[in-house]
Parts: sequence; C-alpha cells; structure tokens
Amino acid sequence: MGSRPSASPIREYIRDKNWNVTVYRFRERIFQGVLTTASITIIDKASTNGKWRFFDLDRAFKIIPRLGEAESKAGVIRYERRGNVWAVTRLESGNPESFTLTEGERKHFGLKKTDVVPCATTLRDVPPTVRTLTRSAFKKHFINAGCRCWLIKSYSNK
Repeated sequence: MGSRPSASPIREYIRDKNWNVTVYRFRERIFQGVLTTASITIIDKASTNGKWRFFDLDRAFKIIPRLGEAESKAGVIRYERRGNVWAVTRLESGNPESFTLTEGERKHFGLKKTDVVPCATTLRDVPPTVRTLTRSAFKKHFINAGCRCWLIKSYSNK
C-alpha cells in the first residue's frame, strides 16, 4: 500500500480499525521496466493501537527507519482539481509508453488536442528551478523536448 492519494480509502479504513501497519519500501527498483516504487505492507489486525511504522530497504535489504509515509516533510502530495493546474500526472505502475504519446505520435495518429489530455509521466528532466508547470513550461520541457506528454482521453466531456 503506497503513499499515493489513490490509496487513501484503504488507509482510512485501516485507521478506522486501529490496526497496526508496517511498511517496507524498496529503495531500488526491483521490477525491471516498472517505474513505481515497490513496497511490502504488513497489516497486523490483532494489534489495535493504530501504530504505523515506515522503513526503507536498501540493495542489501538493510532496514532503515523512515519518518513517515513520504520523504518530504510536507507528507503525501494531494490530488488537486484541474483549476489552475494544467497537466495531469500519469505515474502508475506499468509501462507509461503504453498509455502516453509524444507530440509527434499524436500528430502521426491524427489525434487532435481535444482527443488527449496533457500529462507528465516523470519530472526527472524538468529543471528544479521550474516551480510551477505552466503551459509554457509544459510546452518547453515536454512537447518541444519530444517527451511522452499526451494521455489519450478515455472519457467524454459531454
């Protein structure tokens, strides 16, 4: 069970039951080609004091205590409604190339911009000086850079 916002319903359920939870997060990628962080979560239903403990596992499987479920002091990043946020993220398990297109691929397949949604599969190549992913920053660092940045719409606005 990760620290992703999509896992919040199961975390809330566990908190409501006051079960103890221990999470071991692998520091190294353990599944080739999968970009999501892997972890092992142990839920102790017999213990009901609601204690959560977090650890990292290094390459040698050494256990290293963590302060919480996220490395940042700010904690887990919450999903935002689109509002002023212009691009969506697509950081789920699996191969992002199966779901996203570059600008060239979008044009090649004849998809209009109304057929796709801007997305970011990684922020690895965005300079740390970029604090907000504006339209112009998205265009420069994703579209013009040839990155996979278009997610095919799977819904209708109608």
